[in-house]
Formats: sequence, C-alpha cells, structure tokens
Amino acid sequence: MFVVVLSAAFSVNRVALAEYKPSLYPSVEAAFNDFSDYETDDGTLRILSKNPLHIQLSPQVLKNDRKDVIRVLNRKALLYGIYRTFIHTKADAVKVTALPMDHLTKDHLKEFKETVQITRDKALKTAAKVLGVKSLNELVTDETPVGKIPDSWARVFENGYTETGKPGIHAFIDELMKK
Repeated sequence: MFVVVLSAAFSVNRVALAEYKPSLYPSVEAAFNDFSDYETDDGTLRILSKNPLHIQLSPQVLKNDRKDVIRVLNRKALLYGIYRTFIHTKADAVKVTALPMDHLTKDHLKEFKETVQITRDKALKTAAKVLGVKSLNELVTDETPVGKIPDSWARVFENGYTETGKPGIHAFIDELMKK
C-alpha cells in the first residue's frame, strides 16, 4: 500500500499544468477593439502603418495630473501594445508609439511620447529575462481573483506592468529598449 501511495504522489508531481491558450485575432485592430482598452472609435488606437506594423496607443489621462503618473500610464500603453500584439496576433514585429491624450480636451501630450520598435523574438527574450517566462502565453490567463476572465494579464506580467511589481514597469521598459 505504501508503494502505491508513493507512486501516486510522484506521478502527481510530474503532471505539468496546461498552458493557457489566448485568443488569436486576424489583426491588431480586431484584437484591441475587442478588448475595448484602446479603440479606433475614440482615437485611443491608431494604425499608423500596416506593413510594417506601426500602432499608436493614447492612454487617456488628465493633463494636470502628476508627470510620474502620466509617464507610468503611457509606459503601460507601450507594454500593452507590444505584448497584446504578439500574444493575440501572428505579427512578427511591431512599432508602438505611446502618446497620452487628455481625457477632457482630447489633446495629445507630446512631451510624454515614447516609441519602441521590436520583434516577437526580442519581446519573448526580454520577458524571459525580466519575468522568467518561457512563452508569451504565460503572460495571460483566464484565472482572476473575481473568476474566469479570458485573456487577463497573469500575475507574472503584472510584476513588470506596475511600479510596485518586481522588477517593475521602468526596469521592464528599459530592458525592452536596449539594442
């Protein structure tokens, strides 16, 4: 009996968790509009070029907010654009421009503009180095504290998507921008 229990215990330890399969879309525009975080209708998503792919994301901010708050929200848009593109489409490269927009006036705050041009391979290698993942699919999940919500950011991604995470958003972006 002891051998059976021991054997069963070892087989349980060898079972790998199935990797979450994120939704796949035919285009960035379709994916982003479906997620409703950045949309063409409200000007927060602009496709500047389809080939090569260049998108502009404009997080809505208040122009009188603290500069560090606006910078973090803008950098979140950069990460969102990069990783949502590679997780949810078959694109091999993307150029993402993050340019915050005042929520009230719809004016762009050009002093915060940042652009990253990156390949899928570099995005994966950076996520592996900074967050310790082996696949871009590990960055999303359907398991959330409030139940199943498809394509939610996984806790491991949150570590690089927030200021308080380890390593935090600025370290993650700085690593992505290295040549």
